[in-house]
Amino acid sequence: MIVGALGAPGRAFVGDRGQVAVHNEDWSLDWWIGADDRVRVPSSDPSTRRVEHGGAPIAETRLRVPGGDAVQRVYGIGGSGGVVVVEVANESPAAFVVGFSVVGARSISPVSVDGASGIAVDGRLAILMPYAPPRWSFNDVVGAAPTIGESTGAMPACSGRSGVNATICFPLSHRNCLRIALLTSGSDPGRLDLVNMPDADEVVRGWNAHLDKGMRVVLNDAREEGAINFARSQVLLDPDPNAGVAAALEDWGYDAEATTAWEALSLRARRAAVLRRGLDAGDSASALLLRMRNELLRETHDGVDLLPSRDRRANVDVHGAPTRFGTVSFAIRRMEGKVKVLWEVTDPAPRFVLRASALDDSWNTSEAMGEAILSANRD
Repeated sequence: MIVGALGAPGRAFVGDRGQVAVHNEDWSLDWWIGADDRVRVPSSDPSTRRVEHGGAPIAETRLRVPGGDAVQRVYGIGGSGGVVVVEVANESPAAFVVGFSVVGARSISPVSVDGASGIAVDGRLAILMPYAPPRWSFNDVVGAAPTIGESTGAMPACSGRSGVNATICFPLSHRNCLRIALLTSGSDPGRLDLVNMPDADEVVRGWNAHLDKGMRVVLNDAREEGAINFARSQVLLDPDPNAGVAAALEDWGYDAEATTAWEALSLRARRAAVLRRGLDAGDSASALLLRMRNELLRETHDGVDLLPSRDRRANVDVHGAPTRFGTVSFAIRRMEGKVKVLWEVTDPAPRFVLRASALDDSWNTSEAMGEAILSANRD
């Protein structure tokens, strides 16, 4: 998963078990929990699972601990530092220890910034903490249970040619939350208040507003609709857009982001984006969006064909789909033996034709707005 904030520098990638890798950095951040019974490392613990947040790029990873869960959330809030929040909540009745491990760095050293505690990784400020870690360790193996957090006192600087693994440890009482911030860009983040940063619910609301600006779909299957919305967030955040990403942004109505993506493409990639051949294959976010767009509507030589796939038999709403013939919105409602279609085309091109050939191959219209009852095609 890509996390970050639109209009802000820096991106991070979150693995299925909560590992975080900052874009264009060699190091990554892992996490673990020290409970009463044993140390749990999410990257290998079988109780680790990911929770979806609809379309918002929020990575929530849950790890089973005695009596409840340790819950890690990773999400971007932006700003000049490209801030990515990493928080762990204790949803259990007992206290535990939270560990964050910097993996594969060349150097690591504690720093002080505006009265806050921070860690410089590979020569730049990368992590802000609520306070200096009371326990820490340097390990050859991440999450090595006998040695994690074995040292106390002031954390020293450390460097190495083959990579440094450093772990910082914080106690966390029950029903409380610990938050650190990753700085994913080299810019000065200014003064940051870790306690009063936006929470996950605020980030969800912000992303819902962003996603409403492009083409939107409403489906009977909430899980499928959530997957589409999530895919939209991923192409919007992609720091290295390819031809598929550029095409998906264009097809889903994100003109400014599509223009930026096109400027980053090579001539060969631009040609691929224009032709659209093979870009909808695979399981990438852009491929999903391109396939869905073709299922929902398809441009023809003289207009737009609505819902060209016979397989989509449920009700569907599409809002603000950009086409060469205008911006198309429509709704399909199934009835016994018939189909009702409602449509509106904003800024329609002259002599455009709207069809729904897979539903009723005898119907077409050039009206910019209306509704009709179609006689469903027989198989």
